[in-house]
Amino acid sequence: MEDQAIVRLSLKFPEWGADKIGPLVRKEKLKVVNDRVRQVRRKEEPVVPPSNEKVAAFGAIYWSSPSESILSSACVDMGFYP
Repeated sequence: MEDQAIVRLSLKFPEWGADKIGPLVRKEKLKVVNDRVRQVRRKEEPVVPPSNEKVAAFGAIYWSSPSESILSSACVDMGFYP
């Protein structure tokens, strides 16, 4: 019963890890520890699609056209706007 709940919730939330799936299973009044969630997920291997989105950690680098700025070089947007 616990294994079925773990697989069902893992497929519903594929990007979540055992530390988030475990509490959801326990909310359903089932006794399970996070290590068991990890074991079941490894055994069942629910496929998680890779993320295509790449996000810069400290801002975005973009190229501006010479007509938009004085310098015709790369600009760094650090996102420090009020």
